[in-house]
Amino acid sequence: MRKNFLIESQNHTKTKDIISKSFLAWTNFYLTHSLSGFPKKQTKSPLFYIPFILENFPI
Repeated sequence: MRKNFLIESQNHTKTKDIISKSFLAWTNFYLTHSLSGFPKKQTKSPLFYIPFILENFPI
């Protein structure tokens, strides 16, 4: 039982790390890239940033 708890705990920590890194990547991308060349509607969608996040932080 204790062993399962430790594995669950480690998996949860890894998930939190991935989410944290993805958020930082998205924030960094948003702040460092000029978005003036893209239509405003496209840049407002979170889907616009998914390829960048997946490229830098593969799951």
